[in-house]
Amino acid sequence: LLDDGLQDDTIHKDYSIMVINEKQGFGNRHLIPAGPLRCNIKSGLKKADCIFFYGKKRNLQSLLPNNNKK
Repeated sequence: LLDDGLQDDTIHKDYSIMVINEKQGFGNRHLIPAGPLRCNIKSGLKKADCIFFYGKKRNLQSLLPNNNKK
């Protein structure tokens, strides 16, 4: 189990989970050093097998309106 392993393509992963919480979302949506993200949202979503979201489903839909991940 790795934290922040999503952006490292040298690590073999059986399953990738993107975790998002309702209160922070994606922060200011900027990459390091201007923001908290290590990769852009679109790229991260492509790599994730599913999303674990802390919060109400409607708030996830507002963060990611075209989301089709489990």
